[in-house]
Amino acid sequence: MEAASHSSISRAASGTLVALVFLFHSAVGFLLYRGRVVSHWAICDSDLFGFEAPLVLAVVAYGAVLFSSSWLRPRSALRSFGLLVISFVLVILSTWCYMIFALNTYGS
Repeated sequence: MEAASHSSISRAASGTLVALVFLFHSAVGFLLYRGRVVSHWAICDSDLFGFEAPLVLAVVAYGAVLFSSSWLRPRSALRSFGLLVISFVLVILSTWCYMIFALNTYGS
């Protein structure tokens, strides 16, 4: 009985962490895009800092959350590859989400 409750807590915590990474990546990407287009921040002129760094950090964060969760714990190479693919899909979704809002708000 205790193992079932512990498992559900870790599932809820993993789901919450994935949602937080999604929101944080979207917010940071939106702010960096706004800084590039509207405020003309010098640091955002670099594509490396404006787009690639948040993307790489989001892949690492999603991977850390998924690989450390108890209900998706990798036990084989195929499952590890699946978690990596899920991390990339989540990054694509969060990037698409903030770019839709940023492009509709500030234009290209």
